[in-house]
Amino acid sequence: MPPDLVKVHFDAEPDYVEMLRIGGEFVWAEPVAENRFRLDNTPFYVLWARFKDVVEAEPTDRSIETPGGPVPVFEARVLIERSGHATYHVIPYAEHAGAWAELWPRLETLGCTFESTGDDVHVELFAIDAPPEADRDAIDAVLTEYESADRIAWASSGGG
Repeated sequence: MPPDLVKVHFDAEPDYVEMLRIGGEFVWAEPVAENRFRLDNTPFYVLWARFKDVVEAEPTDRSIETPGGPVPVFEARVLIERSGHATYHVIPYAEHAGAWAELWPRLETLGCTFESTGDDVHVELFAIDAPPEADRDAIDAVLTEYESADRIAWASSGGG
């Protein structure tokens, strides 16, 4: 990560706290003004903030050690500016391990990118970013198809 990025901490959505036992997450962000930051990755456990949104965050006395040295931590407070991106959170059901391998190419052709929790938690979660120009109806239709077949669970932050 570039040296000017910081970490912004977000409390996790209540459903994620209960289901995944996750209290929050730290998102990379670029300072754009005093106590204002543009998110530089897609949040996993937050629905009110999305990739490239600008949020207001308060300084804390914490930092996170990285290979490049300590990075300051700020606490997210309020959304300042929407980026137009949408975030979709997808959890493939364990009994359908191949669902993601089938689903991802369809979402990728619609302009999406993703990040994954990988092996960091017990349930693998995919945070899918849809840029402003992506066809949200088509994305919703693909996800609903897999959800209707009981292969995934998903939630959306919406867009705009």
